[in-house]
Amino acid sequence: MYQGLDKPINDLLEILDCVYGSVDNKEQLLSEFYSGRQKGDEDVTTWRNRLQDILGNGIEKGIIPYHEMNTMLHAMLWTGLRQELKDVSGHKYDAIQDFNHLRVALRQIEKYHQPNCHRVTLVTHIYVVILVVNSISICRASVSYKCYILQTSVYNTCPHFTSN
Repeated sequence: MYQGLDKPINDLLEILDCVYGSVDNKEQLLSEFYSGRQKGDEDVTTWRNRLQDILGNGIEKGIIPYHEMNTMLHAMLWTGLRQELKDVSGHKYDAIQDFNHLRVALRQIEKYHQPNCHRVTLVTHIYVVILVVNSISICRASVSYKCYILQTSVYNTCPHFTSN
């Protein structure tokens, strides 16, 4: 791919773009953008970067007008969030119209609501069975917690549980 020593830099960039650049058309870029969702292992920053990369390709190619970028990113940043973040951040989406300010607010919410491996986050089931046998109460209880980091349930049994 030798181009000579006196080739203008813009020509070289155009050649590199033809060889290595995105070949997506407007419909493909917009489809990828609007169908995107935050992955389970992505934080808000990584999700935002992925969205911005898609739009950046469209802006570079002149497919998407630059002045629409803030509105499009604002809408999709929140729309594509994982459901647990959307549930606690809807009020921020309605109140904040600027993409960068929304991004900061979502990162704060994410940090505050980030599950900790040492703490269980949600009680999903509580089972309590109390048996009265000969006037003696036997408590059989089991609590099921869901840990979103481990993606598993953790069961704690009541200390009064007896196997009899």
